[in-house]
Amino acid sequence: MPVSNSKSLGAIIVIALVGLGACGSDDERLAGTTTSVVASADSTSPATSNPANDNSVLVDAALATIGEGSTRFKVVIQVPATEMGPASEVNAEGIVDFETGDASMSMDAGAAIAGLPAGVEIEPIELRMVDGNSYINMGVLLQAMVGLAGMSEALSDVEWVMMDPAAGSEGGIGTASANTWFHYQGYLLGATQIVEVGPEEIDEVATTHFTAIAKPDAFEAVFADLKDSVPKIVASNLEAQMEFFVEDVPIDVWLDEDGRVVRFKYTVGEGSPPDGPPDGADMMIDFFDYGVEVVIEIPDNAIDDSEFQELMGTTP
Repeated sequence: MPVSNSKSLGAIIVIALVGLGACGSDDERLAGTTTSVVASADSTSPATSNPANDNSVLVDAALATIGEGSTRFKVVIQVPATEMGPASEVNAEGIVDFETGDASMSMDAGAAIAGLPAGVEIEPIELRMVDGNSYINMGVLLQAMVGLAGMSEALSDVEWVMMDPAAGSEGGIGTASANTWFHYQGYLLGATQIVEVGPEEIDEVATTHFTAIAKPDAFEAVFADLKDSVPKIVASNLEAQMEFFVEDVPIDVWLDEDGRVVRFKYTVGEGSPPDGPPDGADMMIDFFDYGVEVVIEIPDNAIDDSEFQELMGTTP
């Protein structure tokens, strides 16, 4: 797998920056178990439309979710075939603090890495966000690739890299900062044409399934009224979302009896973060264990992106 510069690696890890994210857990739900969805006996009844277009149910869901302070989550991304490789599935699990923006996500993305030679296995890649900085465990990927064509031995000692939020367009690894961990909230705030599909059970949790169309103008109007009532990090990230949320996005949302989001699902398109999965990818996020304590440590052996660039033989 030829790797000539860090932008090639940036394309690999872009899948990590899609949504949200825990370092290991003994919770069975974080062990890759299959998520079940069971329709209740009442779910065969016709879906309930929302002629008044009252979006309060999903706005309230966003606020209820944020109000819990933190949550664990699990992400499944169905990536369509592209010129970079065949169709694949990416699985991730993590934890996020809505007050501070601190988060950690462990991502099993081996199947999504284009050109990875047969027999080369990749351990889950961890992404951390602490105090506004992003760190990725590039060592997992690099150590598996040392010795392949174009890969320098000098990279064999690299473990963690601190990413530069502004570097993505300049050849560095980059990251769209913390806003990629919160973008689903903007879709909830911008929900229109809401339809109540009916009750469904997800992993033994009673939920109500809704569909909606998230619209940029609706999001901006609601956000203008709410920005002073949410944590500063959330407000900052939602404001940043306005830069890429420019097209309507169909969404599916499942809420529990307390009005909190249990599952959020959409297909990536023009209204999605530019550094996320490719257009056409189906993304599903499950939320659970609300209010969990979040403790994320800064890696003590991280190098910054500029040093990584030099080791890769490139300078932005």
